[in-house]
Amino acid sequence: MKRLQKIKSFIFSDFTVLIIPKTTRTTKQFRLNALATYSALVAFVLLNIFVSTFSVYYYNKTKVLDSENTYLNSELTTNIKTVSALKDKTSLQDDEIIELINKNEDILSYLNHRIDEVNELYIEMTNVIASFNSENNADISVPVSRSLDRASIQDLTSFKNIDDKDADMDLEEIQEQDALSQVVNTMKSESSNLISEIEKELEYLDCLPDLPPVEGRLSSAFGYRRHPITGLRSFHYGIDITADRNVPVEAAGSGVVVFSGWSGGFGKVLIISHGYGYESVYAHNNALYVSQGDSVKKGDIISSVGNTGNSTGPHLHFEIRLDGEAIDPTGILRYDN
Repeated sequence: MKRLQKIKSFIFSDFTVLIIPKTTRTTKQFRLNALATYSALVAFVLLNIFVSTFSVYYYNKTKVLDSENTYLNSELTTNIKTVSALKDKTSLQDDEIIELINKNEDILSYLNHRIDEVNELYIEMTNVIASFNSENNADISVPVSRSLDRASIQDLTSFKNIDDKDADMDLEEIQEQDALSQVVNTMKSESSNLISEIEKELEYLDCLPDLPPVEGRLSSAFGYRRHPITGLRSFHYGIDITADRNVPVEAAGSGVVVFSGWSGGFGKVLIISHGYGYESVYAHNNALYVSQGDSVKKGDIISSVGNTGNSTGPHLHFEIRLDGEAIDPTGILRYDN
């Protein structure tokens, strides 16, 4: 009971606060309630405790955040450097890709050029063999082309992976090492030799005097016979082909006219040199259409059948000479042309 009275007495008690100025002014006093005053003091202390505690917490939290911020700034700097390095590497790889694409285009262009060479050579060889077969009634087959078409090198157009060290081969190495180049070179060599041989054979066949110079009846063969004018047995160095006057006479082979004019009993005569030791003689012509020094092709009209010189009627006396010696024309002439 006494304690309750003490508390009640404390709550309703008060105290006086005096303010004494240094000057002569009147002293001021304030009367304060004890409970209110002590309550204010307690609240002030509690507020200071709260503020101090919050300040310490905030300070510690700020230190933690500063540490995290420093770490994040370091990570950000590292990441920026990494991104910059990746950009440089990407730029370098882009340059490498562009360079590889350019190399690939150069290689493809080179291979296409080699293919074109082979195909052109193959066409030329085909034409030469066809011409040979036509001239000779032969049946030589065209060799199977070993050239590659563009589709067969498509694997080369898909260039190797950048990480593949072999992708660094340049065009010069490709030119030296690719199998197609070896095929092309081998085929070019073989085809060139074959074409050269065939062209020589064609030239020889074109010059060979095997084309019958005129259509008509063989009236006198090569060899010994009774001369139609003298009646004596003598050697006939050619053949006589009977035909109507002015029937065209054709060159038996390509060559150069070495004589064109009158020659005694042969009348109007032409002599053609064909090379390879061959000459052909055309006698008793009615007219001569070529002159000495003219080049003629096999089948060209060079004269017309006549009866000039020692002759018993219109006919062509035809001779073939090999290395200066007369040979039987019927052994060379081809009547299947």
